[in-house]
Amino acid sequence: MKWWEHTRKESNIDFVKRISIERAKQSRKKSNDKYMKSEKGKKTRTDYWHSDNGKQVMKTYMKSEKGKEAVKKCSSKSKAKRRRNLRWIPLFGNPFPEDVKVHYHHINNVFVIPIPDLTHINTYGNNHRERCNVWINKLFGFIGVNNNE
Repeated sequence: MKWWEHTRKESNIDFVKRISIERAKQSRKKSNDKYMKSEKGKKTRTDYWHSDNGKQVMKTYMKSEKGKEAVKKCSSKSKAKRRRNLRWIPLFGNPFPEDVKVHYHHINNVFVIPIPDLTHINTYGNNHRERCNVWINKLFGFIGVNNNE
């Protein structure tokens, strides 16, 4: 809606009220987002969800239709979509001693390489594949994998 069109549908007072309410909501959302990213906000959120009230709220939500849909969508659809694109062809066997726990890491969507589980876990998060591939190139030498894949 253009700024001059408000007079056709609502009075000036209603328009000003609506605009001020929208601005207040945006301001409140910004400050809440900033708070929730702070250490104090994270601790408050964690403490709430571990409290009896938080557990009860989550239990009620999980029994609702919306909660059941969220769980179903998150657990099955996204995992199936990812698994559908990944293949499992090991490039070589496990070169580490038996006492070292190993995870198999996808260097691309087809090939996997064994790496120590602590290294694999410590590189989780954004750019996981690229960071693991850098580590693999240092350990095993260049194996012909671009970090852009």
